[in-house]
Amino acid sequence: MPHTVPGCLHPSNGRNAIDWNDGGLIAYGSHNVIFIVDVLRYKRIQSIEHHQSAINIVRWSPARSPFADSTKSQPIVASADIGGHISISNALTATQINQFSHPNTSVLQMFWYPWKDISRDFLLVLHSSSTVVLWNTVTGEKVWNHTYSHVPLFDFSVDPFSLRNVIFSSSGNKVLVCSDIALSEPASSGHLFQIASEDTSSTNSNIYLITYHKAYRNTVFIAINSSLYVVNPELMCCLSRVPIESNIVNWMPSSRRDALFAVHSNGATTFRLTKFEPTEEKKPNASFTMDKVV
Repeated sequence: MPHTVPGCLHPSNGRNAIDWNDGGLIAYGSHNVIFIVDVLRYKRIQSIEHHQSAINIVRWSPARSPFADSTKSQPIVASADIGGHISISNALTATQINQFSHPNTSVLQMFWYPWKDISRDFLLVLHSSSTVVLWNTVTGEKVWNHTYSHVPLFDFSVDPFSLRNVIFSSSGNKVLVCSDIALSEPASSGHLFQIASEDTSSTNSNIYLITYHKAYRNTVFIAINSSLYVVNPELMCCLSRVPIESNIVNWMPSSRRDALFAVHSNGATTFRLTKFEPTEEKKPNASFTMDKVV
């Protein structure tokens, strides 16, 4: 049976202000407080109060390597608020580990950036000035930063098969592809290309969802208006397009089968079985169909 956690939300506590880790814990923002919920016991176990303004992004740190220091194995959560401050906290003790910010910017997206099998201390952050920063969450210092002054950036998704590959959404229906993200040096200026070639001047053509497929390599889902585009970032081309409902606020690809979860604005969640048939390598087309199951 579904369970509801009581509480109130701020308009900025959007779809990015909730995250679920592998240990069965959910962290979500309620105004400027992070609540930690144990979903196995249906119980709120902790509250974290380190922000002065509403929280807009929450991200769990990935599980640490078995080779790492066992004293650092407690769950760590990163959170950002609309004032641009990023806080790193111990989810069980509610202790703040560090806090940092990039001057005069807000935080648009965050991703924990594991370094091989050793470190889980780095956070890749997109700031509102189209600046990408790799932060060291232990020291609170920038490892590197790169400003894309030639193009506005609003969101990004990291390739689950290769962390060097990152795709950013830009204005209109354009995306920026970077294939050289690394710990050692800043990213390059990347390659910009347009998703849809048809005239979209009469409607809003901005990208509102972008995420890598977790079951297929070099495959990205991009939502624009009432269409879902399947894009190959390596070839920088659109493979397929299917119509979708206009009230979908998030897509969550499955890593174990060719399927997608869709979250709707009315709180409903639907499950879609997809059939994706890539053609031979280096050919920019494919067959993609999607059927709603529940």
